[in-house]
Amino acid sequence: MPRLPRVLPVLVCGLLGVACSDDVPIVGTGSNGMSTAGDSSGTASASGSDTLDGTASASQGGDSGTTTGLDGTTTDDSVCGNGVVEGDEQCDDGGESGMCNADCTFVFCGDGIVNATAGEECDGEGESEDCDADCSLAFCGDGEHNATAGEDCDDGGESVTCNSDCSVSMCGDKVLNETAGEECDAGMRTPACDDDCTNVECGDGYVNMEAGEQCDDMGESPTCNGDCTLPGCGDGVTNMEAGEDCDDMGESMACDGDCTFAECGDGLINMVAGEQCDDGGESMACDDDCTFPSCGDGVTNMTAGEQCDDAGESLLCDDDCTLAECGDGLVNMTAGEQCDDGGESAACDGDCTFPSCGDGVVNMAAGEQCDDAGESATCDANCTPAVCGDGMVNVSAGEQCDAGGETVGCDSDCTFPSCGDGVVNMLAGEQCDDGGESATCDANCTPAVCGDGTVNMTAGEQCDAAGESAACDADCTAVQCGDGVVNMAAGEQCDDGGESATCDANCTPAVCGDGTVNMAAGEQCDTAGASAACDSDCTLPSCGDGVVNVAAGEQCDDGGESATCDANCTFAVCGDGVVNTTAGEQCDAAGESAVCDADCTAVLCGDGVVNMTAGELCDTGGESPACNANCTPAVCGDGVINMAAGEQCDDAGESTACDIDCTFPSCGDGVINTAVDEQCDDGGESATCDVDCTAVLCGDGVANVTAGEQCDDGGQSPICDFDCTTAVCGDGTLNMAAGEQCDHAGESPTCDADCTPSSCGDGVVNAAAGESCDGGGQTATCDIDCTPAVCGDGMINATAGEGCDDGNVVSHDGCSSTCQPDCNDVGGNNSCATALRVPALGMIDQTEIFFANGLVGHAGARDYFQVVFGANDPMHRTGSKLPGTLRIYIDDPLAPGSPADVANTNVRFRVFEDIVPSGCQSPLNYTVPFNGGASGPLQTNATNDTTLPGPGYATLWEWRDSCDPLNASGGASNCGNATYTAPHPLPSSFWVEVLPVPGMPQACIPYTLVATWQ
Repeated sequence: MPRLPRVLPVLVCGLLGVACSDDVPIVGTGSNGMSTAGDSSGTASASGSDTLDGTASASQGGDSGTTTGLDGTTTDDSVCGNGVVEGDEQCDDGGESGMCNADCTFVFCGDGIVNATAGEECDGEGESEDCDADCSLAFCGDGEHNATAGEDCDDGGESVTCNSDCSVSMCGDKVLNETAGEECDAGMRTPACDDDCTNVECGDGYVNMEAGEQCDDMGESPTCNGDCTLPGCGDGVTNMEAGEDCDDMGESMACDGDCTFAECGDGLINMVAGEQCDDGGESMACDDDCTFPSCGDGVTNMTAGEQCDDAGESLLCDDDCTLAECGDGLVNMTAGEQCDDGGESAACDGDCTFPSCGDGVVNMAAGEQCDDAGESATCDANCTPAVCGDGMVNVSAGEQCDAGGETVGCDSDCTFPSCGDGVVNMLAGEQCDDGGESATCDANCTPAVCGDGTVNMTAGEQCDAAGESAACDADCTAVQCGDGVVNMAAGEQCDDGGESATCDANCTPAVCGDGTVNMAAGEQCDTAGASAACDSDCTLPSCGDGVVNVAAGEQCDDGGESATCDANCTFAVCGDGVVNTTAGEQCDAAGESAVCDADCTAVLCGDGVVNMTAGELCDTGGESPACNANCTPAVCGDGVINMAAGEQCDDAGESTACDIDCTFPSCGDGVINTAVDEQCDDGGESATCDVDCTAVLCGDGVANVTAGEQCDDGGQSPICDFDCTTAVCGDGTLNMAAGEQCDHAGESPTCDADCTPSSCGDGVVNAAAGESCDGGGQTATCDIDCTPAVCGDGMINATAGEGCDDGNVVSHDGCSSTCQPDCNDVGGNNSCATALRVPALGMIDQTEIFFANGLVGHAGARDYFQVVFGANDPMHRTGSKLPGTLRIYIDDPLAPGSPADVANTNVRFRVFEDIVPSGCQSPLNYTVPFNGGASGPLQTNATNDTTLPGPGYATLWEWRDSCDPLNASGGASNCGNATYTAPHPLPSSFWVEVLPVPGMPQACIPYTLVATWQ
């Protein structure tokens, strides 16, 4: 046997009350498996003889022997594992057991011996890296703090103070611990995580600059926008706390530049919103819609003396802006008057139309009681009030029938009887009708009752067999062992919803002795009766456990000394009138007294025994419908909550926590509780009471349909107007929250029918604004100015197939009658005689720019232009007397206003001098003066294409004079012959020949020629 730790013998000595010393025999193991004993300082020997050094020897002559220590004691040898405790064995269960190790020592965690039967997974004689102090295998998450294994903590998983990796939870440790309230943990502040380990959210009161926040006041404030940017009028964020009504980054239709709502009448003219004037309201000079006043403009200006203004005679107004009124004795045909008797008469309605039942006007003088222009929900076709039960079917009022009351064929609400229509028709055989299956009414209009044979799932029924059946419980739930319902038909003897102290999991009664251990019933063992190893109450046998086990030799067992049983489990006697606390007696008055019940227990309200002497009026063993827990009769209002009597609360009257009928306050229960601020309670919504038990008020955030509210969002919202009507574009109420920018109750010159500002190109046709069409831009049928696409309107519509549009439908002018380019343009085609003149009238003066548009077709076409220079005196056209630059170029289609690059145009031009009095010469000798010098070759810029045949093909030509303009203006040239040899006067005009690049396709090529002097 292996050597045992010194602590075990000391423990045993202490338990037996024997003094222990250093010479306590130490148990060892001989070579034959027998135990030996020596003193604490010696060793065990298996040689069979004593030694002089204090060792003990054991004989080897069989299964038993003796060992002798230095003190002369002799101990019998024992056999560990034979089931008998002998010799120095502490226990012997015939092998390893829950209480005894295989080496016949008592089991305890830390003894260095792994005892799997006792539940040990390991035993390292204390905590180690692999083994916890409770002898379970060490791993993070086992709930055992093992510092040796490097754990800082271990709460069996993530907890408020401990991470899942068994480190101490701390914000910033880079371990996400949601149980500790962390939403993130990056170890530092990041664009997604705050320093306090919460997700970055604008409005959390924490400025996270990494996330782009400039401020964070937990919402909008005077110093911070709701999007966590610094507030500033014009930033596009409306900050009402900072005094802004709106912010559209400047003036807009809805917002002024100072971030207040753009409103006609605020004294500030907002041109973007279409205001012509704004005098802070109506004035002599300004209408209240901020337009200039004029009788006939459709705006009534009473300050200017108008009573009305309908832009002429109308239903309500005369041409001179006075009111047209029915009843003034004057028939106004424009206003639709047929007659006017100064009021209602038998011959004329009060609205100045001829009386007729069905005209929608009630004429009492003509005998009408109502008139809704025919049958309506409130009026019959004969102009009498529509009433269900009058015997007349009124379809408009929703009547399907009208028998003057309830009949087999007609409900009392004038609809055809039908089970499920929500109307109970007793004559039709209905007992109830909730509009279908409900918790109280079956779909066949009979009361919902479990056991009626009809399954009502709304009432919570899973089945209904008209009583208990093998498949259905009596409470109409499906049979299932463990559902808490005993179904005898299904063979259940009990059912406590699973294993319980009285019922096994198979729904048979829990009986100690059935051979099955029932832990819920407190069974520790079950050997189908009492045995030496198990009491009859299925607990492990032990004298003092309160169970008499005759098989174990007990006569009685009261769990120790008692009035009926001694501590050694022999009989005792109780009942002598003396209080025996050991026997569990609390008192013994030989009968009932004020402090003691007749069964020798102390008086206790709730023990089920009424003790009148002690003042109990009732005692039902606790709370019951008739008796309170304090043994007084149950009465609502007595201040004692009796749930068995149906009370939810009892504050001896109305309170914030309890209604006067002892139920919890609940809005809608039909009981007004002023203590919880209920203003009303009609058991639900009514015309005077909201569903939250407050008085009906538009704007309180509670929509009350019964009171006529269509919605109520506590003010204006995307779906609700301020007046609690549904937000609808065209209702005349501006609702910016719903995205409306304007609302004029329909189309107006400044507002589209979709409540956006009228603008050509917005895709909405606004006739009031003068639009004939609007395709959201140019379309095949609509020009970009919202007029119909028509050839000849002067606007080129490429989508409609127009290649040009010169404002007419005449051909041979560069644009054909079908708005297609016409290369046979009359202006400069192939002839100097018909050439265009630039400018058309007059001459080019300094700083002027002239344009000429043309078309050239195939390579044989030519266009000619005469560029007329702005100085008639030849002396003033010399380079020294006329400083500046004459430029002629083809306009760049990709960058208008600048000379075209050769790659951006398919035309070129040549410039030659006009020396023939009758017109231009044949373009054979292209020589002109350049840079103030003598006649010479044409000078061009770098865009000259020298690969083309002929001299001087270019997109730009210039003549420049760089002499001192001050000296030139003084009449004396400082340029002289030193700079210019024989200065050549500029001609009074030049000729420009425009032609396409050779080899271009046979098509019209548009171009723009520009001439300027600067």
